[in-house]
Amino acid sequence: MSYSKKFLTANIPDKVKAWGASVTSLTQVSEVFSNYINGKIKRFPFSEGQLAPETNDLTAILTLMNQNKMLTLNS
Repeated sequence: MSYSKKFLTANIPDKVKAWGASVTSLTQVSEVFSNYINGKIKRFPFSEGQLAPETNDLTAILTLMNQNKMLTLNS
C-alpha cells in the first residue's frame, strides 16, 4: 500500500499495533525499520510490498545499520 489517502485511513488499529501509537523520536523510527527487516512487522509505512527474498542475506547488516540510525529504504 502506498502513501495515499487510503494509506492514511486504512487499518489504523493494525498500524498502531505494529508501529506504535506515536513514533516521535529517531530511536523509535529506527526500531520500526529494524523490526520490519527482521519480520516482526509485516507492513512498512514506506513500502508497498514485502522484502525480497534476496534481502535475507543482508538482514544482519541492515539490522545493524538501522539500529545505529542509518535508516535504509529500498534495501
